[in-house]
Amino acid sequence: MAKVSGSSGIVKIGSAVNISDAIHSAGVVTVDTAAAHGLSQRSRISVLSVVGMTDLNRHFSVATVPAADSFTVALTTAQNYTSGGTVQQIIEVTNWSFTEDRPVLDVSDSNSGGWREKLDKGISNFTGTIEGFLYSSTLKPTKGSELTATLVASATEEYSGTILITSDVTTVDIPGETAVMVSFNFEGTGELT
Repeated sequence: MAKVSGSSGIVKIGSAVNISDAIHSAGVVTVDTAAAHGLSQRSRISVLSVVGMTDLNRHFSVATVPAADSFTVALTTAQNYTSGGTVQQIIEVTNWSFTEDRPVLDVSDSNSGGWREKLDKGISNFTGTIEGFLYSSTLKPTKGSELTATLVASATEEYSGTILITSDVTTVDIPGETAVMVSFNFEGTGELT
């Protein structure tokens, strides 16, 4: 068993909402969604799979929320929206660690020249803790929530998988800010790759 840790990443919370349109004007992109998105001003979000306006495929802070099915982000782009895309609220991870038991498969055969060859099967048994910032009070994860996490250990090492919150979620309000610091324990519900 080994302990792995890092200081960045994201945890996706809530459900992804489909994007139906995006229009750029004067350094602001107004994004329309196919359903109510549940975001608030300063929510941190992940936008994925937009076709055409690919500059939109990254993480943002929501600038304004003019309607339940639209929001704006600060972005200057010369691209035009074509189709597709989803938006989902995220927790920005500032500290994480997990203990893992990584099974290996012995793949030695007659071509191994007497050496033992092993193949990493991925991490399937892991537990740990996450701390981070949540910029919206509308979606707070709770004990028993299953979430998707991407945890960054270094520029070349990243772990992605599904986690289950196994503890109460501790929140600390930050005076003068809309951010809330969150921390919780988790366990893996599948393979972490």
